[in-house]
Amino acid sequence: MSNQIIDVRGGTDGPLLGRLRGVAARHEIRNVVMENEPIDFEVDDAHFAFRGEVPSPLPAVLTTSERQLVVSAALAAALQRLDRRVTLVPVRLIDRAGAAVDGDYAVAVVPTLVDGLVDTGSGMHDGYYRKEIRLKDEAPEQAPPPLFRLSYSLVIGCNADAAAVLKGFSGVPLVPFADYAETFAYPEALYLLWQCGTEGASFRLDDLKNDEALESNTALTTPRDGHVATMKMPKSRKKLVDFMDGGAAPIVSAKAKALLEKFDLVDVDFLPVSLLDHAGAPCKGEHFVLNVRCERPYVDVAESDIRVLHGLLWTVRELVVDEAALSDRPPLFRVPGARYPWVFVRTDVVEAITAAKLVGSRTRHPGKYNYVVEGGGIDSIC
Repeated sequence: MSNQIIDVRGGTDGPLLGRLRGVAARHEIRNVVMENEPIDFEVDDAHFAFRGEVPSPLPAVLTTSERQLVVSAALAAALQRLDRRVTLVPVRLIDRAGAAVDGDYAVAVVPTLVDGLVDTGSGMHDGYYRKEIRLKDEAPEQAPPPLFRLSYSLVIGCNADAAAVLKGFSGVPLVPFADYAETFAYPEALYLLWQCGTEGASFRLDDLKNDEALESNTALTTPRDGHVATMKMPKSRKKLVDFMDGGAAPIVSAKAKALLEKFDLVDVDFLPVSLLDHAGAPCKGEHFVLNVRCERPYVDVAESDIRVLHGLLWTVRELVVDEAALSDRPPLFRVPGARYPWVFVRTDVVEAITAAKLVGSRTRHPGKYNYVVEGGGIDSIC
C-alpha cells in the first residue's frame, strides 16, 4: 500500500487549504507553525467549536485543518503507539452556543515535516501553497514515518502502517498520493477588501488624537489650522500618487476624490489636508483624508477566524462574509469593530479606479484569507 493523504477536508470541491471541508466545525486552538519546526500550542482553553450541527455519532477524526489532527481518544492512543513522537493535547468539544459536547478527543500533534510536493508554480501565501497542490506519486522518497506533514502545505500524510490503523476507525477518508490534487475557484465577490497606499509616499496625521479617532471610527475634531500630515520614512518614498497611506486612513488626490464622488457615497467624508514632505516643506496639489464612516456587518465574525486586539478586529486567519447584510449596496463601508484598513469597496468602483489609471489602490478577494501564520496583521498582508 502506498503513502496516503488523510483527506478529512473533502477532496477537490471545497474552499482553500487551511479551511475545513465536509466538516461542520472549526478548530479554535491557536498555534504557531514554523517551517521545519514542531507545532507549539497555546492551550489555556484548548477547544474545538462546531460551526453547524454536531455530527452524531462523532467521527474518529474531526479535522486535519492547519496540519492538526483532532481525533478520538482511542485513535489518539493508537497513533501514539505507532509513533511515540506524536504529542497529544486534550480538547474540549463545544457547540456553536458554547455548550459542552460529549466526547473524549485530543489534538494529535504530528512532529515530522517532509518534502512531497510537485512544484506547480501556483503561488504561495505566507510560505504556503494557496492555489493548487499536487503531490509526488510516491513521497517522501525515503521510508516515511507513520504520520508526517507535507512542507509548504497544510496536508497530513501517513504511511502504510498508519493507513491500516486509520482504516479501522470511522470518518477517516484516505487518498493515495497519485490521486490527490487540489484546485480552488473563488466565488464571485460583490465587494473587495481595499488597501490604499501600496505605492508612493506614506503619511501620518500630526494630530495623533484624530489619527486614533479615524482608526476606531469615533468623532473627529478639526484643528484650528486644519488637518496636517507629514511624510513617514523611508525617504525614498516621496512620490505623490492618488491613493496613499495616511496612517489610520487613506489620503487621496483631487482626481481620486472627483472619481469617488460620482458614486452614491454614504457617510464618506473628504477632509482637506496639508501634506508636508520629509523636510517639512508643503507638497503640491490638493489632497484629502478619506474618512469612511459607513458601517455594515458584512463580516460574519462568529464564523470567521479573527484575532481581536484591544477590542478591535485585527489579525485574519479566515474571513467569512455575508452578502445578505448589504441590501443597500453602499460603494464603501467599514466593518463594525474593525480597525481602519478594513474598508470594503464595491467592484464597480474598483473597475472605475482601474479604468481611470489611478495609482496606489489595491484590492483582495475576501476569500483569499485562507491561512495566516500567527502574528501577521491584515494591514501587512493585504
